[in-house]
Amino acid sequence: GKVFDSLFVRHWDTWNDGRRNTLFVAPLPTAKAGAVKGASALSATIDGDAPSKPFGGNDDFAWSPDGASVVASIRVAGKQEPWSTNFDLYRFDAAGKQAPVNLT
Repeated sequence: GKVFDSLFVRHWDTWNDGRRNTLFVAPLPTAKAGAVKGASALSATIDGDAPSKPFGGNDDFAWSPDGASVVASIRVAGKQEPWSTNFDLYRFDAAGKQAPVNLT
């Protein structure tokens, strides 16, 4: 058996196993410089999926024109999540040095 103590135990076609979709950012190496070394999890401090589940994708986030930040649409988890269609817009510092800002 398995015990669930909150809702969304199942959403559309997948069971909630506690994992979240998370936005990562990493500096890309120049030509022939090797693989990416290290990445920052931008959205890990928010209890929500980015991109959203089950149908989210690349259109759930966008880079700012100057490349200094990323804005993502996230539905925050909690008791109201199963009945809510509210997605807030969060701005993340691309360098990962500042806390996310809820724009809505």
